[in-house]
Amino acid sequence: MTFPESEDVRRKSLSGHFRIWEDVFNSLEDEAKRKNVSLNTLVNQVLSAHTRDGVLWEEMGSVRLTKDAYRAFLSRIHDDELEELGPVLAHGTPSAMMLARKGSIDLDAVLDHLRFRSRFGWFSMQESQKNGRDTISFIHDFGPRESILLGAYLASLFGTVGVHPKITTTNSSVMVVY
Repeated sequence: MTFPESEDVRRKSLSGHFRIWEDVFNSLEDEAKRKNVSLNTLVNQVLSAHTRDGVLWEEMGSVRLTKDAYRAFLSRIHDDELEELGPVLAHGTPSAMMLARKGSIDLDAVLDHLRFRSRFGWFSMQESQKNGRDTISFIHDFGPRESILLGAYLASLFGTVGVHPKITTTNSSVMVVY
């Protein structure tokens, strides 16, 4: 799901005129065709991702990492250390990002932060309700070690706002029920 689709609101459009390099234009056209969206929609998504997400990631000092490199790092950390690493990763940067994006650290900010992270390929996030309880499924392709780390991260992240969900992990997913 892309950011504009997740908000489910109609926005006011403005016309602007930009000159872009021909090869960039051709790449955008090709990607729009592959994604089966209009060129206008794709350009809005790209600009939105940059101005709302990319700039914040840059300000937070993030680095890009391939999935293969991330898997290699995960494979070198013992399971018990993965569980200890989750809470470390859930403090500091996420709180700063929540304050920057939402102006508060509460359940709404935690959910916004997770939606934000899901847009960058760390996991796919599906929200639903089951038996009157909110449920979030996080699907990833990093293997069972990521499920250990992600489960510990999510438990700690939700815990910062006083929510203590039931967390279930599989080799490629983590489910949070709260």
